[in-house]
Amino acid sequence: MAKQHKQALAFGNKRAFVFTLDAALSVLLVIAILTLSSFYLFESRTDPYAQLQTRRIADDVVVALDRNGSLQTLDAARIQADLDQLLTQNYAMAMEIDRYHRGENATGFAGFIKDNPVKIGTKPTAQASMGAGQRPFVTLSTEGEIDRYCVARYWIWLK
Repeated sequence: MAKQHKQALAFGNKRAFVFTLDAALSVLLVIAILTLSSFYLFESRTDPYAQLQTRRIADDVVVALDRNGSLQTLDAARIQADLDQLLTQNYAMAMEIDRYHRGENATGFAGFIKDNPVKIGTKPTAQASMGAGQRPFVTLSTEGEIDRYCVARYWIWLK
């Protein structure tokens, strides 16, 4: 009888252990589901289209500056004046144009040499809704040959 009682206790303890393990795994699963759902709930509150719209506005403005010839002048005052005309009042934009000219030596082409960049506007330190991009373009000499290779990097944000 004592032997059966010991076996019953041992068997009962195994059941209790399996039940406890099952309960612990269930609690961990519920915690994981709650954590993931709260993360995705928080992520769904941010508007993914706000930055997209801001970026598209900046792209359109830079394309307009390229097409009307402002960028090719590399004149910071003219580019800033055209930026002020093209942008709506609730946006601000900064731009930095890296310029490269063709380097030549006695044997011919020696690579591109970077000139001082042209800076338009001042970049903000940190903004939540900021868009950025870049656009390469070239400037032409009076003879119609490529004079400089340039890259306009720009930042746009809500005021």
